[in-house]
Amino acid sequence: CDTISRLLSNDEFKDAVNDLARKGLEALGMADTYKIHHAVAVAIGPAGICLKAQGSSPLDSPETASNVILEVPLPFGGGVPHFDADSLRAAVLGEVAACQVL
Repeated sequence: CDTISRLLSNDEFKDAVNDLARKGLEALGMADTYKIHHAVAVAIGPAGICLKAQGSSPLDSPETASNVILEVPLPFGGGVPHFDADSLRAAVLGEVAACQVL
């Protein structure tokens, strides 16, 4: 889990992690509430990914926008926990790939 988390912290995955945070907000029904500026994966476990994201209201102008820190859970699709390393790695890569297609 730590290796995958470090990999997602790499600059080349910055956009993908932001997309994962947006997907997590969509799952919570909050996609229109916040605009994500920056996100990081803080924990990866058998059931999904926990992200922290900096965001603001899309209704605020750039001059009046106040940033908030959001904790965004993103459960893996299928609802089945992934307890072995290969399955967990595949689930994370699947989530990243799904976001890249959107």
